[in-house]
Amino acid sequence: MEVHHKHHVPKNWKEYITEFIMLFAAVSIGFLAENFRERQVEQHRAAEFIDMFKIEIDKNEYQIDSVIKQDMPLLNYYDSLMYALRDKSQRISLYDINKNFSLWIYRFANDKRIFDQMKNSGSLRYIKDPELIDKITEYEMEADVAEFRSFTQEQEQWLKFWDKLKEILPPDFLISANPDIYAKLISIGDVAKVELPKNLQGMREGLKTKYISDQARDIFAGELYERTILMRTSIANFMRVKKKGKALIEALDHYQH
Repeated sequence: MEVHHKHHVPKNWKEYITEFIMLFAAVSIGFLAENFRERQVEQHRAAEFIDMFKIEIDKNEYQIDSVIKQDMPLLNYYDSLMYALRDKSQRISLYDINKNFSLWIYRFANDKRIFDQMKNSGSLRYIKDPELIDKITEYEMEADVAEFRSFTQEQEQWLKFWDKLKEILPPDFLISANPDIYAKLISIGDVAKVELPKNLQGMREGLKTKYISDQARDIFAGELYERTILMRTSIANFMRVKKKGKALIEALDHYQH
């Protein structure tokens, strides 16, 4: 008995074209859908980073405002004291200096955790505007400079200013001017706990009859001059950071819309 096999009937060339078009369309649609999904994810992540970055800018501005608020009265006092020290015709008691004098340093630290995270992870690519990237980078550079100047001012305080004051002013002045700082300077972390003198008021009262010498006046005025220069430089830098931060937030808001 013979077995009959079905003969393969060749497809029409139009069917091949149709199948190719359908396959191509399916692949293309899948590719476009994936790209669209990735783009949505990137836009969402960019929006999240931008929101967090604006929070960091706000934190920096708040910190800068706090530093300036503390530094300006001290800077004004240093200016008046500096000119008073230059005038040898008037006697200045250590008590008058002591009651307004401060050794506190208010330091600025740039909060850039989100920027570093975006930079190190390559997430800055989510922001497609090159000009906005430039503004972000410029802001961070300016804030880094402000932080460096603030650190330099702090180092100058403890490495030079404090040591010079110890040479020209009596211990009673330094202890009673800023007793908390005095305690911290001679303590070693939590190991040594220093008890402040119980007669602080007596120390201060005793300064009423002590006057700063001519030699000490000249040295003190010179040190104050250097200190005010550093403070003014830092404040000018802070103001540039605030200006760039304000412009950057406006640019970030515009980008989001």
